[in-house]
Amino acid sequence: MAERAGTIAIIDDHDLFLQGLALIVQRDFPSFTVDTVTEASSILDSLSRGAKFDLIICDLIMSEMNGLAFVDTIRRQGSRIPVLMLSGINSAPPIAEMQAVGANGFIHKSQGSRALSNAVDYVRAHSFGFKDFSEASSGAGMADTDIDRFPDLPKLGDRQIEVLKLLCGGGQNSEIARALSISENTVKTHLKYIFVELGVSRRTECVQRAQQLGLI
Repeated sequence: MAERAGTIAIIDDHDLFLQGLALIVQRDFPSFTVDTVTEASSILDSLSRGAKFDLIICDLIMSEMNGLAFVDTIRRQGSRIPVLMLSGINSAPPIAEMQAVGANGFIHKSQGSRALSNAVDYVRAHSFGFKDFSEASSGAGMADTDIDRFPDLPKLGDRQIEVLKLLCGGGQNSEIARALSISENTVKTHLKYIFVELGVSRRTECVQRAQQLGLI
């Protein structure tokens, strides 16, 4: 049996899409082991036990811990594992936020398998910098139907909704962190993404917008 070249981890809380993505990656990179998980915390646990990954492919929007929070966490822990983010988001993706937390690339879920494999190949070889592959091409391919079903509404995960409700209740970052048993940095990361999705820049605007949309 041929020796494996390394390991690629994929994180996505939509299991059907996750398994399809794994099949494509395994097909195009047969020398790599492909690990799949539905929660980012599973990879954090693996890393804490000394697991090695050559690349992590991570969904942007997840209920348990979103992609921005995950990348922010591993970078603060000193990890330089290349991370390719992906999403089916219909609004403009938060590219600046992805760059700020230390991701290495972004590709849209609507792009085809060839575009995905090209992105994987590129990011795997470039552990520094950031490349937006969604600008290069688009078209039929994989789609995150749960996210795209209501294109006019903000694409917020369950945890982000919890953060939003506590914010609208007057909670400060420290209070939200205690209530949800997460760090203040994770709260800040969630809020950055919420602000992008709601198209606001201040907490008061965020509350007003959430009320207008019926999110709280």
